[in-house]
Amino acid sequence: MIRHILRGPIPSIGDKWSTEFKDFVATCLVKDASKRATAQELLDHPWLARAIDHQIELKNLIDEHTEI
Repeated sequence: MIRHILRGPIPSIGDKWSTEFKDFVATCLVKDASKRATAQELLDHPWLARAIDHQIELKNLIDEHTEI
């Protein structure tokens, strides 16, 4: 799967997901790192912002791994 993402077009996740979720996934899978969203931009994405109960937990996980 990762090889496919790196070498081929971004895979489709199907129609059963919401438009907001598909946009979030597409935002995460931008190949050019200089154009890819930052962790903060992803946290501000409408789909993730609606998951307010998990936002602090997700932010903490991202903060813990920013040096990777």
